[in-house]
Amino acid sequence: MIINKFMIAILALFMWVNVSANNMGGETSSSISSVTDIKFKGYAYSQNEKTLLYSEHHHVKVNEQGDAQTAKVSYFSNTGELMAEKYLEYHDTGYLPDFEYKNLLTKQGFKVNDHETYVAVINKQGDSEFKERVSKKEQSPMIVDAGFDVFMRANWTELLAGDKKDVAFLSPTRAMFIAFEIELIEPDDNVHDSIETVRFQLRPQNFIIALLVDPIDLNYNKKTGRIMSYKGLTNIETIADPDKNYVADIEYVYEF
Repeated sequence: MIINKFMIAILALFMWVNVSANNMGGETSSSISSVTDIKFKGYAYSQNEKTLLYSEHHHVKVNEQGDAQTAKVSYFSNTGELMAEKYLEYHDTGYLPDFEYKNLLTKQGFKVNDHETYVAVINKQGDSEFKERVSKKEQSPMIVDAGFDVFMRANWTELLAGDKKDVAFLSPTRAMFIAFEIELIEPDDNVHDSIETVRFQLRPQNFIIALLVDPIDLNYNKKTGRIMSYKGLTNIETIADPDKNYVADIEYVYEF
């Protein structure tokens, strides 16, 4: 499905926790900045039957200020089989981390490395590699994968106040930046505690893409800044058809 391949790796980036109390307007727990390792899991369920599709196991290493340095994500099928792995390394602003994603079942993947004026992208299909350079944009903040979490931290106060934010997400599979809009919306009364939860929606600004892709809904804990749930298209290819990606509701569980 073309639209799924167009969006893959843009939508992966939301499955992260806000790991730093810095730049959060005093809303997050001060204990977060004192840890050096953060571990949490995400459980992806089908939106209709609510059956488990796969799980994500996150391990983030942070510095003394609570800023992410490196991370690893392992994806397991509902039978416990290792499906895919992702490795990240943060630098500079953290918006464009270097990372590599490998699907062990489909033999597909990609690798992204940030440079001063461009982003290098390598798409892998089996034994074949396709290399491209994506020129950087100047209009909007540029983000890839879990750099979304860093952006949310840096703009948390403004987002909570209702300010809309425009960002340019890198799609590694298409080797291009795509414009999105982030906005605070009314909380879903059926998700977690609506008093403690804030809900953001992410929408593509391109009219055609917006017609083909539903907005992404993300629920965050207002005090800790942790993502609690995610609803929408994921970055994981279905086992039945590698050209399609799962659409899921993901619930997150933290180990501390």
